[in-house]
Amino acid sequence: MATTFTREPINDDSDRIEWLLGAGETGDACEGLSDLDDRSVQFSGTFSGATIAMKGSNTKADLFEPLMDTGYVLIAGINDGSRKLRQIVEYTHRIRPEVSGGDGSTAILISLVAKRKRN
Repeated sequence: MATTFTREPINDDSDRIEWLLGAGETGDACEGLSDLDDRSVQFSGTFSGATIAMKGSNTKADLFEPLMDTGYVLIAGINDGSRKLRQIVEYTHRIRPEVSGGDGSTAILISLVAKRKRN
């Protein structure tokens, strides 16, 4: 399954970024997010025992740390029973999802929506 992301405008002030990941896959990092605020993420699809973590980085190195939601709870260990929509608190330059576990039927769509900054 592809680990690349797609980024498309939803309307004049918002973009959607999506990854489709299988078991044990790490999504490619979406970079250059300095023009986007108010980020939220949603998970859907077939988990088959997999869990997901959303991670961010401000460095050029491959150093990614788990992100938190507005309750300051890590957006990590997300499974089929905890896949509610979550707002991301941290503002990072790069972001990517990571899937742990799962099996051959795992296919998880990660959709991140963010508003563009207003001048």
